[in-house]
Amino acid sequence: MGIVGADFNMVLKSSERSSGSTNSKDIDDFSTLIDSMDLNDLPLMGGRWTWNNLREHSSSSRIDRFLITTNLLAILPNLNQKLLARPTSDHFPILLVSDGIQWGPVPFRIDNKWLELDSFRKMVADTWNKMSIKGTSSYRIATKLKNLKAVIKTWVKETGRKKEEGINDILVEIDDLDKKDHSMLSTDEREKRKNLKLMLANKLHLEAISWKQKGREKWIKDGDRNLKYFYMLANHRRRINFVEELTFVNNRIKGNEALRKSTKIHFQKSYTEQHEQRPNLDNLSFSNISEQEKEQLEGKFTENEILDCLRECDGDKAPSPDGFNFKFIQTFWGTIKGDILEFLNDFHNHNTFVRSLNSTFLVMIPKHANLGKINDFRPISLIGCIYKLLSKVLAKRLSKVLDKIISEYQHAFVYGRQIYDAILTANEIVDETTRHNKRGALCKLDMEKVFDHVNWNFIDYIASKNGFWPEMEKLDKILHHNLQFRGYG
Repeated sequence: MGIVGADFNMVLKSSERSSGSTNSKDIDDFSTLIDSMDLNDLPLMGGRWTWNNLREHSSSSRIDRFLITTNLLAILPNLNQKLLARPTSDHFPILLVSDGIQWGPVPFRIDNKWLELDSFRKMVADTWNKMSIKGTSSYRIATKLKNLKAVIKTWVKETGRKKEEGINDILVEIDDLDKKDHSMLSTDEREKRKNLKLMLANKLHLEAISWKQKGREKWIKDGDRNLKYFYMLANHRRRINFVEELTFVNNRIKGNEALRKSTKIHFQKSYTEQHEQRPNLDNLSFSNISEQEKEQLEGKFTENEILDCLRECDGDKAPSPDGFNFKFIQTFWGTIKGDILEFLNDFHNHNTFVRSLNSTFLVMIPKHANLGKINDFRPISLIGCIYKLLSKVLAKRLSKVLDKIISEYQHAFVYGRQIYDAILTANEIVDETTRHNKRGALCKLDMEKVFDHVNWNFIDYIASKNGFWPEMEKLDKILHHNLQFRGYG
């Protein structure tokens, strides 16, 4: 194990040069060398470039770096490289740090490996069935989840961690038996060795499930047991997700609390409409959904419909503010489906639920590597799984009629259409114009404000023109009314 730090005068990808001009063979050779030596490149904090030519025609690149062996990263998972101020040289100093990353309070989360344990499944089923809560169906399910979370926390402290321990002890016992001549082992010792092997395989399987969940790798099938890979993947995600400082306009902000406050102010300004002005479209004709389609949208929820949506949900995705993920709901569907079905039917009849069910974490997602500015991030919402299941059922119903009311010229975000069709169309137009030597102009529009900045009053207005209202009120209420936001990460 070890560390290599140097000016390699080489980049690992074309984006590490400001000009973008690179030799692909050099990049391939450098990458192959790093892989063959089992080295890892760490994210660079505090800037994008490590070298600049200090000339009028500026050129920058990232040619200086620390490379860390995989074994050392397993011991020091919080290693990061940080860019420092440059005094006179054309190279920026880089500091290798191993400080613990200060994430702030860690919220409760379901670990999918618990779902494999008989003791956990029995504890959850017994706890849920014993609870008797009075009130509306939404209040009952919210309270049951809250109470169950407290019981699970106690179980983890008293039982769960004991089950996680013992891997090293088992390895020691197996090693002691392996050191003996196999022919000299007694029947009991052979049976003991066999059982120890099974225990070890089971514990490693649970650890692989846990680290696979933390690594969020989509293409890996359940049952894969590359524990080392999952561990490295999860630690890599932690490192690239950590942000020590960001630039807001011309101000450099450091520290968790200061970053949270500045980020909140930034996006409040971005998503606040100062002067609401919308055109009146009363005299225009719109496509309308049929009476049969209205009836389908208004129909009662069925268990099969809900189950179909539940099966489509990824059980390894980020948990909701209450800590429960869809893997938990899928595993305990037989236990909790009665409460969920009752809640959904009550919502269908009364269009309401308690506010705690749609508590939402606002999380900043990086748009690319080499983060330095707040505009390098986009916000997303982590919502409760019960709330998300309801919205998915409604959204799936809507998806069946949207293609009939949305213009055929919109290719994206409509079931059965492909955004690539627009690219092909644009390519054909350019080819046709060029081939016949025609004069023309191309206009590329930035659609960010169309999809990221939504005026809900206008959405409701258009929905009424398409014949959705008052059916649309249910989805409208789910999507944006009475949300409770909290910053996270």
